[in-house]
Amino acid sequence: MTGVRLVFGGTLVVLLVAGAAFGEPRTELGRRYPLALELSLSSPRQEIPHCTPGDNARYLRARLRLTAGPGSRFYVTVRDASGRPLQVLTAGSFGEDGTTWTMRVPGCRLQLELAPADRDPISLAVQIRVVEYLAMPDRARNPYYSIQTAGQPQYQDLFSAPSGATRVLGDAVGMVMASHGQVSWCCSGVVVGENLLLTNWHCGAPGGVADSDVWSDEVCADTLVDLSWDGDDVSREFECVQVLATEKDLDFALLEVRPSGGQGPARPAVVRGDGPRSGEALRVIHHPECLPKQLTANCTVVATGWPSWGQGTADVDLAHRCDTEEGSSGGAVFDGTDRLLALHHRGFAQTSDVEAKRQRLNVAVRLDRILAFLGDCDSATPRCREDLLPRINTASTDVTPPGPGGP
Repeated sequence: MTGVRLVFGGTLVVLLVAGAAFGEPRTELGRRYPLALELSLSSPRQEIPHCTPGDNARYLRARLRLTAGPGSRFYVTVRDASGRPLQVLTAGSFGEDGTTWTMRVPGCRLQLELAPADRDPISLAVQIRVVEYLAMPDRARNPYYSIQTAGQPQYQDLFSAPSGATRVLGDAVGMVMASHGQVSWCCSGVVVGENLLLTNWHCGAPGGVADSDVWSDEVCADTLVDLSWDGDDVSREFECVQVLATEKDLDFALLEVRPSGGQGPARPAVVRGDGPRSGEALRVIHHPECLPKQLTANCTVVATGWPSWGQGTADVDLAHRCDTEEGSSGGAVFDGTDRLLALHHRGFAQTSDVEAKRQRLNVAVRLDRILAFLGDCDSATPRCREDLLPRINTASTDVTPPGPGGP
């Protein structure tokens, strides 16, 4: 694990750049800044500016904590730099821990305005603290590529893809935004059933922590998934509710998520239940460099039975040469018939796998192996979750995937 250390206002911020021990690295997800601003009847308006030359934010969002006035009725209006109202929060917007995040506000300035909903003394006593904010830059910092041609990544904005069907596949893919303390990072993830999100195990913590702390309750509580990080200013966010299943050697985590802000559930990908075939066509939809949804196409399965990253277990992964980057971890690897075949997790640029590095191979965990693990309740492992299998949107296996030419 390496990192870039910067000091902002006396606070040390570590920008995460994960090393070889954690597969395809997670990449910096902007920066989090602690605050101690108060909203109350005597101080009803606050502004968060982040307009620094050379470091302008693509968007800001703030985390609020209800500190006084439980049971009060109020409105917190979230405005952009021009004062346009973008969101209204009420007491019901705050979670059981008394906190909530605002929606993402485009630009480098965010305004908050508090107003009681009635003249009840409880409502008049409401106090809300702005505890921190997140500033997201246009691009990730310090990228290093697991691409075939140096300086020429072969991924493109998903919505520039010529096929409408390919663009629809991206509905199930989101950017996983996680943090631990003031360390923040992004990965990719894919919805595989109603309120079920699949991502990598290694996306559940920064480096240097015990395995038992990966995807801890604290990390889950501070994880958001944006299924609309696709170039617009509208977020479609889901919160992590609980971690349902994990396995380090398979490098997967299955999370239960819920929509934030009253929106409906996400449309899941169709999961393929059988293994890959050598030479079949692949497409990867992912968030390399924390970019809006990207598509890597025109690549194929190079090897169907690559060993796992930890214990070297045979036939766990598949190898490919689809271009990936930091942030691609957990990206959805689809076959030529639009079914989810694998979960990307390792790039050759930062791997300790000598053979993968020599052949410039990126590696993804096979979905059939993850499904088998969840259903393996006859083995000694106490972690099987066959109860989850009916919730996963699996497909029949009677369709022969096309070869490199695609469908």
